[in-house]
This record gives sequence, C-alpha cells and structure tokens, in this order.
Amino acid sequence: MTMRTIEDVTANDKRRSAIHEAGHLVVAVASGVRGRAWIYRRETPDPFTEKTWGGRFQPYCGSVSDVIGVAGVVAEMWCDDPTIESWQILESIELGTVEPSQTDWTLIQRISEPAIATALDLLRNQREFFDWAVGALIHDEVIPDGESWDYFWSNIANKGK
Repeated sequence: MTMRTIEDVTANDKRRSAIHEAGHLVVAVASGVRGRAWIYRRETPDPFTEKTWGGRFQPYCGSVSDVIGVAGVVAEMWCDDPTIESWQILESIELGTVEPSQTDWTLIQRISEPAIATALDLLRNQREFFDWAVGALIHDEVIPDGESWDYFWSNIANKGK
C-alpha cells in the first residue's frame, strides 16, 4: 500500500473543492442565474484529517433554488460514480454519509429527490461546461461572473445554432 503524501492530499482536496463549486456554478448558469465561484487554500494543522481547500459560490441575479443549492454535493457524488441515480444521492444525504456544506444550506430550503434529479440532469447535459469550470477553478482558483456566463453562451448554449 502506497502512503499518500501531503501533496497528494492537497491536490485531491483542491480538485474536490473545484468539483463542488463548479457544480453550483454550472447548474446556476445553465438555469439562467449569474454567479461566480472560487476556491481557496485553508490552513490546517492536519491535512490528513481536515480539508486543505474550501470554496464558495456566490449568485448575483436570478432565482436561486434548491437545485442550485444541492448541486455541489451532486457534482461530487456524480464524479465519484457517473452512473449514480438521484435517489442514491438523497439516501446518502439522509443517512449522513455526505452532506451539503454550511454555505450550501443557505441556498437550500428543502432537499428533495426532484431537486437532486434536476441538478444531476443539468450536470450530465452540461459536461463540457462542467469540465471547463473544474479546470478553470483548479488553474485560476476563481471564475468571475462574466467569465462563466460568457463561456456558457459563447461555447455551450449556442452550439449548433
């Protein structure tokens, strides 16, 4: 068995934070809600037991829904298992094996399977946009509002038109 290094743990945490925040951002923009996302390094005395990266999604305009609020957790679970179904995500949340972040709860009024299913469908349908957002967050650690909106409308939404 190979020992994980601090660098491995940190890189994995950064990637997972990028996936989580990209989930919120992609679902929001695809739903017509503008916003920005960023990730940041956390100082922690023990990177093997505590997260070394965190992140935030901040909506600017449009109606924020439970779908956007659950999208971070949905994105993480979908990346772990691309065949996952919405009921499995709901069950994991209800059992406490995964949970939305504290800031996610500010966006969520009620967790429901329809909200999870909608987020999952949007992420699956916007895979190219999602991959771009994860890469941009890992590389730049921030996606400003205008950048995500412009990328979506220039490269994704108008394809084939």
